[in-house]
Amino acid sequence: NLGGGLLAIVMRSRRAPGGATLETVLRTRGGLYVPLLRGRTFATMQAAGVVYSGACAVLVFLLGLVTDLRFRWATTVDIGPERVSSIVDWFAAPWAWFWSGAVPDAEAVRASQWDRLEDTWVRAACLADGEVARNSEHWWQFLIAWVVTYAFLPRLVLWLSVMRCA
Repeated sequence: NLGGGLLAIVMRSRRAPGGATLETVLRTRGGLYVPLLRGRTFATMQAAGVVYSGACAVLVFLLGLVTDLRFRWATTVDIGPERVSSIVDWFAAPWAWFWSGAVPDAEAVRASQWDRLEDTWVRAACLADGEVARNSEHWWQFLIAWVVTYAFLPRLVLWLSVMRCA
């Protein structure tokens, strides 16, 4: 996992009291994160993450090509579609400049809100079925970009850096 990998990197760079690295302290005292300190285990975890996240991205892409994916969101927290749209924009910032189709606009966010209690789209009365489909088309691209940016690439970088050091 990414958190465990970052912990291993931080442990190698920080010093504990007495000048020993945190890695040395954990190795001598044992503990939960000792297996993460072994390069082979860490590399294997990152390689598995690369394969898994890559397969997820490919699967979402293929499903987007051959099926009618309808993305919907609902929340128990009292936030509206405007707030959700700003959160989506923030997470989409890394790819927004070159892949604008993978950034759902405010209208797509509003149109994809789902009411679990009514079991229908919140704006169902305002949208024709074709409009719901058009607004949903940005979401599967967003999901691909999300997986590549926040799962695949970080694990790939960590795996390559561990393999280079090994």
